[in-house]
This record gives sequence, C-alpha cells and structure tokens, in this order.
Amino acid sequence: MPLIRDIGRTAYEYVDPRLRAEQRAAEGGLSEKKVQERAGQLLDEWLAAENLRQVAAGRHPFNREEERQIRAIVLRRLFGLGDLEPLLADPDVENVYLNGFDSVWVESRSKGMQRVASPVAESDEELITLIQRLAARESIQERRWDTAQPILDLTLRDGSRLHAVREVVRRPTVTIRLHRLLKLTLDDLVRTQVIDPRGAELLRAAIAGRQTVVISGATGAGKTTTALALASCIPPEVRIVTVEDTFELHLDRDVDAHPNCVAMQARQANVEGRGRIPAGELFEAALRMAPGVLIVGEVRRPEEVEPMLDATGAGDAAGSISTIHARNPMQALSRFQSLALRGPGRTPMEASAHMIADAIDFVIQITARRDRQGHRPRLISSIIEVTGVRDGSVTRSELMRVGPEGREWVNPLSDRRRDLLAGCGYDDSAWYGRAQERYA
Repeated sequence: MPLIRDIGRTAYEYVDPRLRAEQRAAEGGLSEKKVQERAGQLLDEWLAAENLRQVAAGRHPFNREEERQIRAIVLRRLFGLGDLEPLLADPDVENVYLNGFDSVWVESRSKGMQRVASPVAESDEELITLIQRLAARESIQERRWDTAQPILDLTLRDGSRLHAVREVVRRPTVTIRLHRLLKLTLDDLVRTQVIDPRGAELLRAAIAGRQTVVISGATGAGKTTTALALASCIPPEVRIVTVEDTFELHLDRDVDAHPNCVAMQARQANVEGRGRIPAGELFEAALRMAPGVLIVGEVRRPEEVEPMLDATGAGDAAGSISTIHARNPMQALSRFQSLALRGPGRTPMEASAHMIADAIDFVIQITARRDRQGHRPRLISSIIEVTGVRDGSVTRSELMRVGPEGREWVNPLSDRRRDLLAGCGYDDSAWYGRAQERYA
C-alpha cells in the first residue's frame, strides 16, 4: 500500500477542486462553517469509494487510525498549514526556512540549524498555492503574493511571522519566525539570564515612570520578545495602542493583562495599487485614541520617525516602547537621526538630536550570538540613558554593558532620572554610593 502521506495527497486532490467549484458556484459564497462541513462530506465520499476499491482489489480497507491520518492530512492542507504544521507544532523549533519546497531547514533551541528530510509540498507551485491560501485566510485583510506583489509579510494565527519572496529569487523562499503568542515578564528574562535583577528593576521602574524605551538589535536577536517583557510591566488599567507593519506583539489578545489595548496593522495596496496605509500614517489615528502607552513594532522608514518622536517628546504617548534594527545603542540613535533627515520634513541633524533627546529616555541592546553548539543565547548587552544634546549630537551615558569579564554596571543614572525613578520605587543608593567612591 502506498504511504499514508501519498494517499492523503490523493484524497486532497479529490476534495479540493470539488470544494472550490462549489464555493464559486454558491451565490454569496459559503460560510467557513459550511465549507468545513462540505469538506468532511467530500472526504467521506472519497473514503467510502476508496475502501470499495481496496476490497475489490483483494486488499484490506483502511482501518480507523489510517482514516484518521488521511483526514488530518487533507484538512491540514485545506484549512491548516499543510505539511508545515508538524514543524511549527514542535516547541523546540524557533525558525523555519524554505528555499523551495524540498530544501527545508529548521533552527531549534537544542540542535541549532538542521535540514529536514521531508519536503513541505510536492512542488514549488504547490508551495506557492499553500502560502497564497495562508495569505488569504490568516490575516485581518487579504495579503497578495503574486507576480505583481512578490514579497509577503504575514502573521499566522499562532503569532508566528511569515516572510515569503518569489519572482526575484530562483525559487519561492519562505522564512517563518515562531513567536507563539508569548506571555513573558522581566522575571522570565532574569531567570533565563537575558538580564540581571538590577537591570530588570531599572526597566520595571522606567516603564512605571512612563519613560520611553527603545530596543535595539539585529534580526532575530529577540527585540519583540524583549518588548513583550517590558509591556508586561504596564498596569492593566493603562490604555495601550500598538502600531506594527505585521502583527507580532498580540498584546490585545491577552485580555487579562491588557484589557484596554488596540492593535493597528499597516495595510498593503490592493490589486489596483490603491488603499495602502503605511505604519507612519497610523500614528495620527493612534494618538487620537488617547493611548497611555504607544508601542511601535519596529521603526523602519523615514516617514515613521518624526510623528513617533513628536508624539513621545510632547508627552502625548509618554512611556512608549519601540524597536529598531541596529548593532548597538549608539547606532540606533544615529539611525533615528538619519531616518529623520530623510523623512518628509527633512529634519536637520541638530533639530533631530533635540527631538530624540526629548523623546527617548533609554536604549537597550539585545544580542544573540551563536555559540559552538549552534545555539543562540540572547542577552541584553547594553543599557544606555539618553542625557541631552551637545554640539548637534545626542549625548548618552552607558549604564550597563557586557564585556570580557561579563556583565558590569559602569555609570550611575543622572541625578534627574534617579529622582524620577525613585518615585517609582527604584533605589540604587547602595550601588550609587560605591560608584561615587570609584570616581572620587
């Protein structure tokens, strides 16, 4: 008998075209519940006919377990993630990379990067169809992935982020970063040694004191994870508005911790090239919602920087959290300046330096370095305080860094910031006294 996987594919090839034809023929379409019911009925038809064929050929019909597996394969292809589903269900897997349908790689916590033997589709064309279905089904608005729109960003229902590219690569390429709707706290980061207790105490007070924190790091370093941990410090009575290109934070889904949260996602243009709403245009709408805290998924484009800095600097959304792609905190601040210079207002460097100093209080660097075993332990490698402007540049003080000797606290907070955070329960007097003696 052929492999169950091949039998499941045959059953899928029977059900799928018939289901699609019925959907097209139905006036007004079919409801999701009706489509699923009809898929089950078509599966029953196929299984009954196939069992008769098996008996006529002198073979045993499918047993109960085989029928269950065949149903699972077909329904996974129709309404789930196809053969990607087992990979995404593995709690050890952090990232999935597809360089075509049969070049499948996973990055896991315990084993690092490894190639998977089984393909996730029968061909590149089938992989494209799978991703197009996900784009039509998983997002709050349909996202295209075709020759005219060859780049796709999509959030899956479990919180994972999918990025897909075609046309400009030799084969369809898909990257999936598994976020799994994480619920994290700063205590979790302490337990996993991402940060030490003193750093967690400082950041907890910073959020309580409505300080604006920027999280800097490379792709996959853990910026979103760190943002989630910081957001856990926001009291449930505080109104939160999040602005993202593609949903990753999902704070609005945690109704116990964040019952008053609105999540906003940028919109792509439609087939006619109309209707695009970039993240930068969402800031005005976000501010009209009177957020207590504004969280920006990632600052990427020039048109996003000025409205964000205006909002936080003027106090309209004090205590904001945002992320930016940079190798270190100093480069993060420089990126804010260069993006502002390229933005619609062409903000000069000196003016942008004052905007940044007014708007941003702390920059923390999250780093993931691959060790010899292929693992990527994450840690907060630097925390800086933004202190002002001098000669057209943003001044800062590095509070903590990770050097050859490990994590070390090198400078005290400014007096102004110490006094402000003291009102939120932060007390560094013991360390501050030792620092004073050190620099005497």
